Amino acid sequence: MGRTSTLDWQQPFPGKGIPLCNIEGGGGMSDVKSEVEKLDGWTIEEEKISKKYKFAKYLDGIDFTEKISIYAEGVQHHPGITINHTTVTVSWTTFSKKELTEKDIAGAKACENLYRLFEQPKK
Repeated sequence: MGRTSTLDWQQPFPGKGIPLCNIEGGGGMSDVKSEVEKLDGWTIEEEKISKKYKFAKYLDGIDFTEKISIYAEGVQHHPGITINHTTVTVSWTTFSKKELTEKDIAGAKACENLYRLFEQPKK
């Protein structure tokens, strides 16, 4: 039996006030690619966007991955995720369309917002 979660991907992350994503659809492919350019640290290669996230501890990366998984299940759009010790690489593409879509941009924005939960306060 699988794990269940009460996380509602449409609402701010519990206790943090961080919305998971906010993107308006219908803009077309050129708009999707211009949205990628606005995302800090994301790279685009062919029809896939990717970013590496660094964590202070291995288990923080695992926790981050779990939170992305909950989001992905909620929207039924799943990224590629690679975990290498304290680095998590996330990649989004829409396999069914063989191109980037608004879903991929929304997924990247959700990752950015979830990552804020793990950032160390600056001193």
